[in-house]
This record gives sequence, structure tokens and C-alpha cells, in this order.
Amino acid sequence: MTETKLSRVNSKTLIAGFAVAVALTAAGSVYVSRTVDPVEKTLTPVVAPDGRYKAVIFRLAQGGGAPFCYESVSIYLAAYPNDFAESDKGYQVYWSPCATPAKAADAPQVRWLANDKAQITYTPGPAAQDPTRLRKRVVDASRYVSVTYVERK
Repeated sequence: MTETKLSRVNSKTLIAGFAVAVALTAAGSVYVSRTVDPVEKTLTPVVAPDGRYKAVIFRLAQGGGAPFCYESVSIYLAAYPNDFAESDKGYQVYWSPCATPAKAADAPQVRWLANDKAQITYTPGPAAQDPTRLRKRVVDASRYVSVTYVERK
């Protein structure tokens, strides 16, 4: 075979292989999107009366065959974006698995009692698989905001 014919055969084989890989990737993506429940993420900010700080309630949940749900509350300067609560765990004052079954009405609620005092009302969830991750801090990372807790019955 001449060099030109050989390069055409190699090119066609490469293109056909690439097309098969794209088709398999697309089929796998469709399969996963149909069989795996989506992860639901919510961020709810609650700004302090003076607007300096905010508490952000973060909830991450997924149903299906391997359900999970976690809730946290982070307190930090109001100038930071809400999704900072998801990426920087150092500002979390509360973290726990959701109450079972997970209901929006059981999500933690934050009420500012003063510019430097927040109250978190929560529904206790099941025992955590890793109890060291549970968090109920009584002061935020800046040590400016004090936090109290009220457990729903």
C-alpha cells in the first residue's frame, strides 16, 4: 500500500473510533440522567438587622436508591456571596443530617435577635455516621456573633 492510501485508512479509522466514543459517551450520559436522581441544593440567606453579617442555610439532598440529606448554617460577612456557605466549611456554626424523612418544614430557621446574636431553630435528624462532623457552635468564626439553638419537638 502506498503511504497516501495508508494515511487515508488511518484517518478514517481514527474518525470512526472518535464517532463511536462520542456515541457511547452520549448514551452513558442519557442513561445516568434517567436513572440517577438529581442532587437538590438550596441556599437561603438571612441578613442581620444591621446588614453586616448574614446566616446562610445550605441544604443538599438526593432521593432514590441511596438517599441523603444534609443541612448547615454558616455565618459570615454579608459582602460574601451566598455560595460561600457551600465551599468554605470554616464558617459553619451548624451541620447535621436532615430529619427523616427530609421535609422543607424541618429545615433549620435562623432568626437574628440582635446585630450580633442569631438563633437557630432545628429539627434533630438521625444519628450521623460520622459524629465528629456534627456541629453546633455557640460563636461564629469571627467571634462576633453568638449563636443559640432551639430544638423542635
